[in-house]
Amino acid sequence: MKYYLLHVFCFLFLSYGFSQNTYVPDDNFEQRLIDLGYDSGPLDDYVLTANINTVTAFVVPDGNVSDFTGIEDFIALELFNCYNNDITSLDLSQNINLEHLHASYCSSLSSIDLGQNMALKRIDIWNSGLTSLDISQNIALTDLNVPNNNLTSLDITQNTALTRLHVKGNLLNTINVTQNPNLDYFNCESTGITSIDVTDVTSLRYFVFSNNNITTIDLSQNANLEIVYCKNTDLITIDLSNNTLLKRLTAGSTGFVCLNLDNGATWRLQTLQLNADDIVCIRVSNIDQVSSYWSPSELSYYSESCDCVEVVLSVDEFFDESISVYPNPTFGEIAIDLEQNIQLKNIEIYNMHGELVKAFITEKIKIEDLSTGIYLMKISTDKGAFMKKIIKK
Repeated sequence: MKYYLLHVFCFLFLSYGFSQNTYVPDDNFEQRLIDLGYDSGPLDDYVLTANINTVTAFVVPDGNVSDFTGIEDFIALELFNCYNNDITSLDLSQNINLEHLHASYCSSLSSIDLGQNMALKRIDIWNSGLTSLDISQNIALTDLNVPNNNLTSLDITQNTALTRLHVKGNLLNTINVTQNPNLDYFNCESTGITSIDVTDVTSLRYFVFSNNNITTIDLSQNANLEIVYCKNTDLITIDLSNNTLLKRLTAGSTGFVCLNLDNGATWRLQTLQLNADDIVCIRVSNIDQVSSYWSPSELSYYSESCDCVEVVLSVDEFFDESISVYPNPTFGEIAIDLEQNIQLKNIEIYNMHGELVKAFITEKIKIEDLSTGIYLMKISTDKGAFMKKIIKK
């Protein structure tokens, strides 16, 4: 009997002694482990390591977890989703097999160290509190989605495999994508950037840069572009004459005056939307191919000969301050006052179909014979050209 009890005691001692446990101090985290069957309960701040070290996917959203201590023993983890928890930090240094991290809506998460996660392919940290993010070691990364954080800088020059980049709503001011030629999707809306060079991003198909103070953009090398959103920028003109695959365009801004769609394939463009008060000359290859589904502003017009290069000068504040056109609206007579350092070349009046209906070389003109309606006056000077909407009563 003594020998039997000794054997039982030794068995229990060895079983307990060699059973490794993982420390899990957060009760909400441990409760999730219990709910998912990885821990048997009750809450005791420990889980059997053997129950978690082979788990490849772990999803714990909306759990009110503030401390993920214990996640380090999920050594086989490939997907980790901790969406909408209360964490301020996250140690994933031992999770070297991690490929997909989803830590969105963790509003107190200001930084995260991913330097050991070489296998990472996708990062989703939306609407959190990130102020910094170092991904220089994550060269396998293909998808980076970090919109609506507080990032002031982001270096992606080492992430040449990136195909998707979503940084909307951060405080970046600038971002360098010249080393990311494989980008297919790029959203930098509302980031405060004033210029962006995408000429080397030849794979770009979906591009959003709305709500930024961008004054010029070169899309001539982006032959694969299909979708462009660029509303509320400082663009005066945009040239899409090389973008024959374009399917959707949403554009417009204060002073936006010229859109070049003369690419011979406007039949592919399914959606065109502009701001309601934009006065835009829309250059197309063939007016007869203009889609009835397009939604330009009421003051926009189509033409096969818009001079977007010259018109680009038309909204410079210099002209707003140096040229006066009155009365407007008018019953027929219009006076154009120019400052002394500006010399008039000619004045052209266009109807809303882009057709030239009047031309003058004097500063006082008469249009009483034109029908009541809205017209565009193009004033050409030695300083450039100025476009002005006029109303004939």
